[in-house]
Amino acid sequence: MNENIHDVINETENVESFEESVVSDLTQGLHSPLYCKINDVTIRDIRIRDAFTRFLKEVECGDSITVMDILTSAENYVKNGEADVNAGNLIFAYNPNQVTDNKFRAKLLKNTVSNVYSLFAVRNGITVDLNAIGGTVVSAESTHFLILPPKKVDKFNKLFVKNGVELKKVGEVISTNRIILSTGNDVVASVDKSFLTSNSMSKVDIGTEHFNAFLSGYNAVSSLVLCNCISSNNIIRFGLGGTLSEIVARALGYFAALTYFKTIPVRIVFVADNEASVAVSRPRIADGDYLYLLKLRKDVYELPDKGHFGQLFYYLGEKKRMGIIKDVLPCGENINRVINRLCTDTLEYDKLSEIPKDCFGVIVTVGRGESVNGIKLGCFKNTL
Repeated sequence: MNENIHDVINETENVESFEESVVSDLTQGLHSPLYCKINDVTIRDIRIRDAFTRFLKEVECGDSITVMDILTSAENYVKNGEADVNAGNLIFAYNPNQVTDNKFRAKLLKNTVSNVYSLFAVRNGITVDLNAIGGTVVSAESTHFLILPPKKVDKFNKLFVKNGVELKKVGEVISTNRIILSTGNDVVASVDKSFLTSNSMSKVDIGTEHFNAFLSGYNAVSSLVLCNCISSNNIIRFGLGGTLSEIVARALGYFAALTYFKTIPVRIVFVADNEASVAVSRPRIADGDYLYLLKLRKDVYELPDKGHFGQLFYYLGEKKRMGIIKDVLPCGENINRVINRLCTDTLEYDKLSEIPKDCFGVIVTVGRGESVNGIKLGCFKNTL
């Protein structure tokens, strides 16, 4: 009897500890800026103000907004609607990179929530089995969630099987306003969603000094579109570091770019950085491979020039189809460190040109004897 009581006490302590960690992270930790309610916005930079005006035209935000509102509304705008989140609907998880058929992708996006933190913010409550999404909340950060009424489940199951994509049932939309996390039959956290929407309000004042944050969000999406021409499985790393004004500016840059380029689906993870960037798979490097920088011109507003962007987009696709371009890296501040990490015990990098400061574009790898219309940065040589 005493052992049983001891087990129950320990189990209760674990539940409370898990709930506390979830609530703390979403209200005080890394992800708390996503749900901070903002009811006073001043924007003194016309480039950022244009994006915010467009956001207000497309989103019914009531008397306050959140960073999550800005991020999720960008995808909702592109797919022309929100997922149906009525109580009783079932929640499934899938990897958007497994979906290659465009018609099938379009069907999915109409019923999709783009990440687990967006799922927490939907109307009504939700239940989620952590075992079905990798064991933790963070493990599902870039997972997409398909929300379906029971009568449509069989139809979509057949489509998933036909397209060779794995679909997992992970939970349900419920009528009570709670987030319930479980591991199998054991509830490990059950919290009222009101903890995401406290009564305290914040204000932001965004000026020209925040344009770099805006540009970071915009360039991350632009870079993702270009990298997607060469390889899949790319992820946006959205920084939640800095002041709330910087984070909002970064989110507005993401919104402006995503609604312009209309690139979906997007996989996004949240990090503690003070910028947004793109993470790609490690390029496969061989002896004789060259690195080329393909720069993208800027317009008078310091944003990527849309005309030149279109030319580069089609150029990358053409060279990839011809087998000339092998892999791609986004051009960022830490790109030299990334290049050096590509070296191995048998491969060294011979630098031929410096990367210009403050440039934007992509770096591609091409095999021996091939070339592209860009700046030749260097090549990899066998040390044996």
